[in-house]
Amino acid sequence: MLRLFAIFLLLIVGLTALGTLSFRRQLSSAGDRAVSLLTELRALRVGESSYQEAKRIADKYGTVKVDSEWGSFDCTDGYFEHCQYQIVVEKPLVSRILMRFPYSKWPGLRYWNGTADIFIKDGKVSGYWFSVLFKTPDGQWRGVGAEETTLLDGRAMEARVSDSYRIARNDLIMTSSGYPNKGYELTASVLPQATEVERQRAWHFQLGCLTQARGCVEICDVQPDAWRDFYLGRGRFDVARSGDRYAFCRDAALLK
Repeated sequence: MLRLFAIFLLLIVGLTALGTLSFRRQLSSAGDRAVSLLTELRALRVGESSYQEAKRIADKYGTVKVDSEWGSFDCTDGYFEHCQYQIVVEKPLVSRILMRFPYSKWPGLRYWNGTADIFIKDGKVSGYWFSVLFKTPDGQWRGVGAEETTLLDGRAMEARVSDSYRIARNDLIMTSSGYPNKGYELTASVLPQATEVERQRAWHFQLGCLTQARGCVEICDVQPDAWRDFYLGRGRFDVARSGDRYAFCRDAALLK
């Protein structure tokens, strides 16, 4: 009986180890995919890049079905007058398991995922977006994102760096229960006339921590330049008024 129990225990341990190794490989592959996708998105230009350039990216990385409820058609249907491509970085099964399964809290197996959207109007790229959602080592939800668009809507919580570059803070509500499932994201937005420096700062991501054992501690680790611009323009005043939770950074040297 003890021998059977020992064999069963060894089997469980072996399967767990194999599962962990498999998920870490999947996450590593997803990290490489996110970096490659981000590089190709950054080469697009609103009003200049053709739908063929967007289609090449979509065909390379694969797409998910776009919900047309908001009046935008799915470009995979071949309608390029007003449509949208949506690309998800991780495989859906991996994403669901890491979101729900308890061992996803182990180092190196924390939940994260990335999404890209490319918008087409009259056969040209009219906007594009990249975002990452992740969970910090202490269980906080965080998001980072960047977009090139043709219109900067006013946001309540934003740092306006220039007329063509701004960073907004948005709330994340992951479930209906709200806090502690409430998180925060920063989204950097640029217009086509933004300077090259502004575009580089908005689209500078450091995604390596997503697949490391320690994980990404805060937003400043993943999108450092846009975080810095937001902190100087708005975030430091939020911290002074409401506390360190609005710093979105644990590096004391960066908060000076």
